[in-house]
Amino acid sequence: MKFDLSEIEKSKNDEKANITIPNYMTTQLAEFIGIMIGDGHVGREGYHQSLRIAGNINDISYYETYVQDLIKELFNIRFTLYTQKSKNVVIVQKHSKALFYFFHNIIGIPQRKDHVEVP
Repeated sequence: MKFDLSEIEKSKNDEKANITIPNYMTTQLAEFIGIMIGDGHVGREGYHQSLRIAGNINDISYYETYVQDLIKELFNIRFTLYTQKSKNVVIVQKHSKALFYFFHNIIGIPQRKDHVEVP
């Protein structure tokens, strides 16, 4: 499955970070889509578009290594990883206009995941 990326707009920060957007479906991208549908959020807050994945702090090594390596392979970047120990949460996040539009418009992940169709 090849994606039409002609409408994906990169911000200056996306360009500076040298973000790449996959132009076809791979098993790695399908796995990341599953992570986003299960534990992630594709959202817009004011002028900021972002992707966020939240999990249990006990699984931090999974997010630090496996998820970050997957992100690097797919998009040529790393997300910011931080913890909220009071909530026992690890969060992996990236503000990116290009990634927001890719996952929201091309892949079809809505901001509210009440009804998600798996591509």
